[in-house]
Amino acid sequence: MAARSNKTRLAVLGFLTWGPMSGYDIRKAISQSTRFFWSESYGQIYPVLQQLAREGLARARVARQGRRQRVVYEITPTGRAFLQSWLAEAPEEAPVRNELLLKTFFGRHGIQARLRQHVEALLHRMAAVEQELAGIRSRIEAVDHPDAPYWLLTLRFGELQLDAQLAWCREALRMLDSVVPKEANATGRRGRSSAHVPGDQSPSEPVRKIKLGGQR
Repeated sequence: MAARSNKTRLAVLGFLTWGPMSGYDIRKAISQSTRFFWSESYGQIYPVLQQLAREGLARARVARQGRRQRVVYEITPTGRAFLQSWLAEAPEEAPVRNELLLKTFFGRHGIQARLRQHVEALLHRMAAVEQELAGIRSRIEAVDHPDAPYWLLTLRFGELQLDAQLAWCREALRMLDSVVPKEANATGRRGRSSAHVPGDQSPSEPVRKIKLGGQR
């Protein structure tokens, strides 16, 4: 939790480089930009803004918006130096946990039609994301902002990752369509599938350690 909170501080500082912002402004900016790879809850942002102000990394001031007044925060020189120091550090590697891939890895022991449905659901979600990313690209390309090249570079990572996921979904569906009939026939003749997978063994065989890629 502490590590996550620390990164929240840095994310908020990053958005304050755009100019004075309220907690609502930052939450809206996140929803329109970084939410595909970095999101923050609305409840986290306000406490972090207050913490940044106490630490001298940001300062608060009252701004008038029409007839209303609101508190906005702006980054201080100390806060900018703090952000620059973090940007120079090597990023931490996040653990990868993908439940669909875990289900696929052990897919032989489940209902193939259900696994196919899981893949189709991902395909449909990614198709929707594809449209969203296209809209984001259009908005970035329409603005004249010094950060725009970096926004596009970040977006390109998402576009290429999306292309890979779409390609995997389509290939997975073709593979499952070819495997299911074979498994059904094998089950009908022998009562069980004869397909061999890594780690498959009879009760009498000793347990063998195997590694993906053919390494032992």
